[in-house]
Amino acid sequence: MDKIKRFLNSKEAKKRNISIDNIQSVNLKKLEDVFLKISISDIRNKTEMIFKLIQYNVSGNWANRINESKKFGRDSSSLNSHIVRYGKDVGHILFNEKVKKSTVNKENYLKKHSVEEWYKLCKSKANYGLSPCIDRYGKIYGPIKWQEILQKKLATQKENFKDKKWHNGSTLEEYQERHGIEDGYNRWKKRYDKHSYDVSKQRYIDQYGKKLGTKICHDLKDNTSKSAFIKRYGEKDGILKYKENCKKCAITEAKMICLYGEKQGKIKYKEWILKVTASNKNRKFNGYSKISQVLFWLLYDELNINDKNNCYFGELNNEYQFYVNHENNYPKKIIRVDFKCKNVIIEYDCDYYHDEDLDRQRDALLITKGYKILRINHNEFIKYKNRDGIINKCKQFINENA
Repeated sequence: MDKIKRFLNSKEAKKRNISIDNIQSVNLKKLEDVFLKISISDIRNKTEMIFKLIQYNVSGNWANRINESKKFGRDSSSLNSHIVRYGKDVGHILFNEKVKKSTVNKENYLKKHSVEEWYKLCKSKANYGLSPCIDRYGKIYGPIKWQEILQKKLATQKENFKDKKWHNGSTLEEYQERHGIEDGYNRWKKRYDKHSYDVSKQRYIDQYGKKLGTKICHDLKDNTSKSAFIKRYGEKDGILKYKENCKKCAITEAKMICLYGEKQGKIKYKEWILKVTASNKNRKFNGYSKISQVLFWLLYDELNINDKNNCYFGELNNEYQFYVNHENNYPKKIIRVDFKCKNVIIEYDCDYYHDEDLDRQRDALLITKGYKILRINHNEFIKYKNRDGIINKCKQFINENA
């Protein structure tokens, strides 16, 4: 009891208006339990916590709360650590107070400082990124240093979060802890469905009608297309940033090696290729015109056995796919060709399905890989009833180049 009296007569206790006379009897018993079960050194380290337990009349066993708080180490600012120390209600209150007190925003900062000082502060804090690394280490070593930081951060994140469960108050598990299994699931499902609807296309259609709602939804969610980059940054910079983003998002062997090391990286890249290939073979592909299949079946009947065994088109073996991963600044990861026989490719063109600029890029890339390309115009095959001539032209091209 003497130890408790000395603790409650300390200067810190007087600052908080806490004394042996005004402490509740229930809290006094909890405090006695703390001094019985917790060592003096731990009490000194947890003085701030003990005062808050008294001030906010925190429920539960205080000694257990102090012992549980030790597992958080230096983490004294997260929501979960506040809840463990002070319970859900008080923990949320103290966490929000801490966030509000520690947050530096422009409005509050400008009450005491100038605009120039605000921008200087922002610049001093912006030390995580490629540009700060280049400023600090130079154009040559800066990018290298930035990659080292990224790899170190990635390795640390994987280690820190491999067994971690998120505690944001919105998971199904947390809902069921608060409201019971059945009621918790119903509440969580209601919230989940509401959030899903709020960001869905159907929500915009219901609000604005089908035509306008579809357009608004598309515009809001279109952040990575070429047109979206041009809209944000202008024609010239938009195209450059779009190409940079394509390269950044591409899954390449070099990127896998960088992330997982030479041996494991190559294995993971091959696994990814096999996974994508299997996925594309299993899906029902109908992105080709029916009339193009008429041409390719007629051509197929004219070929010899060896060439037939090497044919790929929509209705036979599926369209052949090349995994190019934005090579030569080509804006897509995969190229699908209409017809392939050995090293010969035949493309069936019509205005609706083809983009001339994209076709030129695509042909140039495939030519560098050793393929010969023949393009057949839809109008030539249909409107002028020149089927036999087109078939012979394709057959001759295969015989000369395959």
